Amino acid sequence: MDYNVKQINLRNEVLPLSPPELHKLYMHPARFIGHVPRFSIDYYHKKLGRYPQIIFDPFAGSGTTAVESTLSCIDSISWDLIPLVKVFVKVKTALINTSHVSTISRMVKNALKYEKEFYPEFPNIEKWYDERVLKVLRKIWGFYHSEIGYYDFRHKEFKPMINDESLWAILSILFLKVSRKLSFSDDSIPKLYGSKYKREYIQKLLASKENVRNIVENKINYYLKKILNALMKFKKLYTNLCQKRIKIEVRGYVDVVEEKEWPSNIDLVVTSPPYLAAHEYTRSLKLEMYWMGMKYDDVISIREKEIPYRKNIPNIYINSSTYERYKAEVQRKMLKIYESYFKSTLYALHKTYETLNSRGYMVILVGSATLSGLEIPIHSIIAEHFETQGALVDAIYYDKIRRKRITFRRNNRNPYGINGEYIIILRKISKY
Repeated sequence: MDYNVKQINLRNEVLPLSPPELHKLYMHPARFIGHVPRFSIDYYHKKLGRYPQIIFDPFAGSGTTAVESTLSCIDSISWDLIPLVKVFVKVKTALINTSHVSTISRMVKNALKYEKEFYPEFPNIEKWYDERVLKVLRKIWGFYHSEIGYYDFRHKEFKPMINDESLWAILSILFLKVSRKLSFSDDSIPKLYGSKYKREYIQKLLASKENVRNIVENKINYYLKKILNALMKFKKLYTNLCQKRIKIEVRGYVDVVEEKEWPSNIDLVVTSPPYLAAHEYTRSLKLEMYWMGMKYDDVISIREKEIPYRKNIPNIYINSSTYERYKAEVQRKMLKIYESYFKSTLYALHKTYETLNSRGYMVILVGSATLSGLEIPIHSIIAEHFETQGALVDAIYYDKIRRKRITFRRNNRNPYGINGEYIIILRKISKY
């Protein structure tokens, strides 16, 4: 089916409330730009004459939807398969004060003096660090797991030991940031990728007369300043824009294909499911999950649940002629990925759609991805399927990506990235 796709330049036409520094606190393989939830909230207001009371994002990633919702004085629910989503959301919505700054400084000093080492279950972690740096980091994380936070094996969740969740999130992201920056992984891409240039940089850094602990401490202080500056901006905006306490619910390790307990009475969904040709997010964030205390088997279990690489695929009929037409054109070796992606994604979006109240809207962002050179019209397949199930396709927009960060050392199914993204807006008019 041909849809009237409207052109939009989100980065020029929409101004998000959230400061860009906040979203740059940590590199994420699929970071949402604040313009998308801002556009969605304003669209909802334009259509209904009021703002939503609660927003749900089942593929929350780095937590952008939650941040923009909070600054709009709207409650939010964020889910993601990667348990780190809790750290991302909590740090980006942390309301810091002067006591936080002094406590963080004290804890950093204690971490640098700590002697008991923590050994993450990351196989061959020695390949990613200079042994001198790794020894200091092991002590810092030893302090972290002794005094600050831990991984709850039973509930598959990162949790604080301290009473202040904001303080826990700040220290978590700070130690993660420094651990990543002092590794041999390329800083220009989120994927864990060994770089000879980064290795040379680290060796040059260590060749100075400073001892290794001082080098690590300088990195900690440098990134702590950036984190605190971003959070100060967030707090100032929040104080000016919202006069009440907002509910921010966040859950990690949520498999949206197998999840049984879903929220209800949602006003607005703003989400972006994994892209068709996306690399595995687990591969990008596994170093962080191991430092945070996850066991090897738990990291592997997450990897096995990722869309479109999961083996457990839901049995769903996709009511779309476009889906069938492109299924016949996809190379045989890519057919399993194609079917797994659409069946898993549409099943999860079905369940998400059902959480909406009778006047709810669902905004879905998808990229113009390709499989072995064949561009798949994901937006049309999603729109067609939902339209046959009783949803109203209110609008579809196309946002061309004008500045792409591409690393040509990549070796994946879509090495040149995506040219643009589609925004599909569905309105609930009947229950499935």
